[in-house]
Amino acid sequence: MRLALAARREQCTDVIHPSIQNVRPDLHTEVRALEGDAYLLCLDGVLWPGWAGNLASALAARGVSVQRGLARAARGGIWTARFEVLRLPGAPELAALDLEALAREDAHEGFATPLRIDRFAVVPALEHGGSLHLSVGAADAVGFLAALLRRLAYLSLFPVEMRLETQGDRVADELWLRAGGSRRPSRAKREVLSRTLGMRVDSYG
Repeated sequence: MRLALAARREQCTDVIHPSIQNVRPDLHTEVRALEGDAYLLCLDGVLWPGWAGNLASALAARGVSVQRGLARAARGGIWTARFEVLRLPGAPELAALDLEALAREDAHEGFATPLRIDRFAVVPALEHGGSLHLSVGAADAVGFLAALLRRLAYLSLFPVEMRLETQGDRVADELWLRAGGSRRPSRAKREVLSRTLGMRVDSYG
């Protein structure tokens, strides 16, 4: 999965039809059709805290399921992000989506899926100048990523790197988190996150 997404990076830099690309000096976004109802969403450039949760929520609200993804921030909030998504029945044409606008939609006003997980681990990490590494497993559901990122945002924790994977009907996601203001998360923050996710562990399935 990771190699496949990495190999598609160049696909997102070609000149394509203007209806499915948005270019500004500090941000470039594209939507590329893959096979069937699958699409590749590409974002390169300066993005803001909370953009990922906003985008995930907006996609879920429109019937678009995130299947896998790789996203990583460099200094200055400069991101490289690739998401493979699936357009579900009744969803709008993805070529018409403005990814920047969706990333600015307030997730608190959008799609809401209950957050249910069956396993998680939170450990300190050295990456990104000090972060929390969060791994989660759950049953796949439209809006799962949005629900997870929304819960993290409530705790003022934001991803600086994401590795997302859907395997059959299972989600296996990894996120590296920094506190608001791009600060190293404290031990207290880690403990609160562990307690919060612990209350979301479900034995369903």
